[in-house]
Amino acid sequence: MKNKDILRITLIACLLGLSAGLHAADDSVKKAGQLLDKHYYESAALALRSASAGGEPTPVVALMLARAYARNAELYRSLQRSSLTIGNMYLQKLSAQTGRDRSLFVPLYYGEYLIQSGKLRDGAAQLHRFIEQKDSAPTYRDIAQAILAVTQKAAPSAAQSSDPLVRSQLAAAISLSSARRAEAATQTDQALAELIKTNPILPVRAVTNAIGVYARSGQAEKAFALLGAADIGRPSYEEAISSSKVLRFYDAALFGNLAELDQAEAERLLQRVRSDAKYKAVASYFLVELYLNNEQFGKAVALLPELNAATDLPAAYRDRLAVMQAALDVRSGKAPHGNAEFSGLGQKYAQDPALLAEVLSACVHFKASCPGVTASARTLAAANQGERYRSLHFAVGEQYATIGKNDLALLEMETARDKSNKNRIDANDPMLLVRLADIYFAGKSFSESLEIYFEMSREFPAVRQLQETGQGVYSTEYRSAGDAKIF
Repeated sequence: MKNKDILRITLIACLLGLSAGLHAADDSVKKAGQLLDKHYYESAALALRSASAGGEPTPVVALMLARAYARNAELYRSLQRSSLTIGNMYLQKLSAQTGRDRSLFVPLYYGEYLIQSGKLRDGAAQLHRFIEQKDSAPTYRDIAQAILAVTQKAAPSAAQSSDPLVRSQLAAAISLSSARRAEAATQTDQALAELIKTNPILPVRAVTNAIGVYARSGQAEKAFALLGAADIGRPSYEEAISSSKVLRFYDAALFGNLAELDQAEAERLLQRVRSDAKYKAVASYFLVELYLNNEQFGKAVALLPELNAATDLPAAYRDRLAVMQAALDVRSGKAPHGNAEFSGLGQKYAQDPALLAEVLSACVHFKASCPGVTASARTLAAANQGERYRSLHFAVGEQYATIGKNDLALLEMETARDKSNKNRIDANDPMLLVRLADIYFAGKSFSESLEIYFEMSREFPAVRQLQETGQGVYSTEYRSAGDAKIF
């Protein structure tokens, strides 16, 4: 949330002595801090990488860069959930269509979306359907086979195809095995080099695959360089159904791979900063938070005792260690103890909107039982509005959404939104905007959700796929599937 981000970035700057390690990079780092405060995570990361002039960043710059990546990873995970919901809905509608206007490529992309959603059997059935179509393009039949290999836990060879796009898909498949990631990265390098010779603009599918491979193989710089030159807002494939009807398909794995990349790089940077005694405690704090947000509870449990013992952790962070501990207890077999901890924290911060919001958000995210916290948060939110209480209204809205009360969730989240700049990410937490878009979409208020996606795509180009796919759902609901536009 916005207040929380400002607090944490300010603490990094003030408590760790920002000026000590910056020198000539002062202006770039100051600008990056401002961008982070305003939720421009992509732009902040770019500014911070530029400040490092291609070398390893200073500890303070590394901390800020890790925060940008961590926030991006959290946002992309949320967008991935939204993308899978909307994509599956749209492709299911298209899959039911018959006749000469039916799409040949729906089974391929529907299969991918189902697999990314964890529905392996249903996804495999769609891929088999695509492969069995006599009109399916050979390249994409081979791509479907590579995706099927993942569902069957097979081990294909990335060198078994002469088509570089197919080899990029095979490399993505073998990169899921830790023992074969170096091989996958080499095959990806070769596939991209061949594609660039004949395609001045790399296919989005090849970019998506490469991001996943490089993220898993510890070669983040290659992925960031690729992203700097690619337009990831473009469709993965465009199918002309008729002279007036075009279907655009998007990669189901894109948001997930972007989240994986940012998560991996944030972790690498924080681990490196931990080697510096001056910054170890704060880096450890952010690392535990990173693990919790990605539900890597084993790693968080291993690190938290060391963090609790640290004597140089700023007091503002110590208030949040208890929230982390309660969350870990709930998710590591000590639910009664964790729930009791949450209850105590709810009482302690009953009049502090920012901390009460964090406690309730953790309760919701980690599926704790927190009736007391919920009651306190609702009471405080009902009696107060304004900037200071916006994060609390967001948290209360999230809690309502988890129990299916979307009408109440919408009221709370709209209270949390800046009315003058309702879709701008510099005035609103992007996570709030994504959740609002989800709720509006579920209620078929398509224009509201699409306006949010349109504004977010200015900073996060991949969001265009939500915009386009959402318009597709709107079209199938009220018109005909194809090129219809709301705007």
